[in-house]
Formats: sequence, structure tokens, C-alpha cells
Amino acid sequence: MGLRTKVAGYIGGVCGVIASAWATQLLFHSLTGPASFTLLPFLAWLSILACLIARVAAQTVRVAKARRELLDTIAERGPDTLRLMSEETKTAHFSTLVGQLFGIAIVSIWFFCR
Repeated sequence: MGLRTKVAGYIGGVCGVIASAWATQLLFHSLTGPASFTLLPFLAWLSILACLIARVAAQTVRVAKARRELLDTIAERGPDTLRLMSEETKTAHFSTLVGQLFGIAIVSIWFFCR
């Protein structure tokens, strides 16, 4: 897995969280007025997002376990094969998860500092 894949995972996670916060704020502004995105809507947004991030975390664990099982099976063929497959089977699941958590931190700082 290259650096581009990791960076794309981080950026995708951060941008996805920021976009969802922006859309939620826009929805509350259009429905109830400019000062409507208060603590309760923020917590509602955060709880929904936490469920989605928990699903991504579970998927990350499942993928890592499946990858480990695959590499354990391939290890019997020799170290060169294992090294090649190890590089080929890397995914960006973890970097996406970290990006989403970082995005929540950015939105939280924005929310409490405005």
C-alpha cells in the first residue's frame, strides 16, 4: 500500500466527517434558523456518526483478521511469497478510521469555539 492510499484514507475520513457536520448544520439553519445548531443537535449528529464509525472500526478488525489468516496460509510457501502478499494485501481501513476520528476532533473544536 502506497503513501497515496494512506493519505487518501485520512483525507477521506476527515472530509466525510466535516461534510456531514456541515450538512447537519445547514439543515438546522434552513429549518429553524441560524442559531439552531446547538448542543442537542450536535450530540444527535455525533451519536449517529459514532454508530457509523463503530461499523468502520468493526470492518477494520474483520479485514485485518482475514488478512492475517491469508498471510498465515501463504507463509507456508516461503518468505518471498509472504513478503509480496503482505505488501499487496494492505488496505486503507485503519487510516480512514483515524481520519474520521480526527474529523470529529476538528468539528468538535469548531463547535465549541464558535
